[in-house]
Amino acid sequence: MLEIHYPTRNQEAVDWILSVIFGEFLGIEYIARPCMEKGYSLQLNGKRLDLADSLFPQLQESWLVGEPAFKIPLAQWDAAKSGLSVPLTNPSLPIVFGEPSITIEPDRIDCHIDILGTAFYFLSRYEEMVVKERDKYDRFPATASLACKTGLLERPLIDEYIEVLWACMKRLWPALERKTRQGKIRISCDVDMPYDCSTKTAMAFVKGLAVDVLKRRNVGLASQRLQNYFSTQRGNFTYDPYNTFAWYMDACERRGHQAAFYFITDHSSKTMDGCYQMSEPRIEDLLQRIAERGHEIGTHASFNTFRDGKQMAGERQRLIDTCDKLRIDASAKGNRQHYLRWDTSQTPDHIDASGYEYDTTGAFADQPGFRYGTSRPFTMWSWKKLKPLRIKQRPLILMECSVIADRYMGLGYSDEAMNLMLSLKEKSLAYGGDFTLLWHNSHFSTEWDKKFFTDLIA
Repeated sequence: MLEIHYPTRNQEAVDWILSVIFGEFLGIEYIARPCMEKGYSLQLNGKRLDLADSLFPQLQESWLVGEPAFKIPLAQWDAAKSGLSVPLTNPSLPIVFGEPSITIEPDRIDCHIDILGTAFYFLSRYEEMVVKERDKYDRFPATASLACKTGLLERPLIDEYIEVLWACMKRLWPALERKTRQGKIRISCDVDMPYDCSTKTAMAFVKGLAVDVLKRRNVGLASQRLQNYFSTQRGNFTYDPYNTFAWYMDACERRGHQAAFYFITDHSSKTMDGCYQMSEPRIEDLLQRIAERGHEIGTHASFNTFRDGKQMAGERQRLIDTCDKLRIDASAKGNRQHYLRWDTSQTPDHIDASGYEYDTTGAFADQPGFRYGTSRPFTMWSWKKLKPLRIKQRPLILMECSVIADRYMGLGYSDEAMNLMLSLKEKSLAYGGDFTLLWHNSHFSTEWDKKFFTDLIA
């Protein structure tokens, strides 16, 4: 069996990253042995692979105090000149920690790239614990991340590092086998607005109509709002622009996909958490239709839950109670945070304690890409307990409005937007990860929305 010798410092953190990389991602049986050596050493059948240990010695002196040292622009390792066969998105691989060199001998390889330290940095979201920049919704923005500053956000860096590690292992131990995983497209919908909220009251309708006419100067939109309002009062939801669920499920089913629909079950903010209640007949009917067609129902934890464990647990229980009442699947396995609000120091712990199996919040709102450096699901780290949690993270790779909306990248329905989305899909699936896509039911207002969506899930 493979033996992994590692320095005794930060043992819980190292044990966790070893279990994720070798256990979950590669599926290799191993024995971990703490030792007094300076780096990591993989040993089997008289051969050894030494891996650099650059990050953790830095953290030993300044644990959660500040950013570890790295130089921008990052050094580059040229895979083509290494003598190793490594499937990368680009032969030039950026090196965050360690040095861009690998020395190969018949019975020994010295890899000076700090693969395990870099994996810990990305998967634990260490930088979000020490970098204080936040946006107006108290979110860590993509623009504050190392990945964005170095052009790595659109690259699954940790997945590529694992391929380098595996290439070194196969050079020394050709008979070694890894776990294979078939990536999949995971389609999800955050049900922020299941219907046009201006139909709820006459006052809301009048305000919406005034905005259409006076601010937007769009008589056509005002006419549609008028038609929808009076139709809704008669129980006819045909004209509601957000009532796209039947089309949504049809599109997924035609391509062999099961979608996940995440509902806001309570309101921790009066202004940010939508206008619907889970007890409304219209919502209950929607839940039943989703369940009958075999799609998943989960929780879209409300605006302030990211720092409120009691509220979060109560919202999951409310979903379970609602589903029990309707006699539909009440497992409530998955969660995504409303507005993608996330506090690395505590949100994972609240989700874990609430009983979820997985969370899928893992993306930045302002730009799509690989926040964790991977598209593979993995066991999350707790900065509160300094040990692994039970909960799995399914990284969100793409939210449609991150690319299209003017308030974010603002690419609209351009070829550039489509090419970016398809590139993220290709890179996600290339390494056995999942292309997790969030497309809101309320974002099918144009034929371009539908075309982009169906092209992506093909």
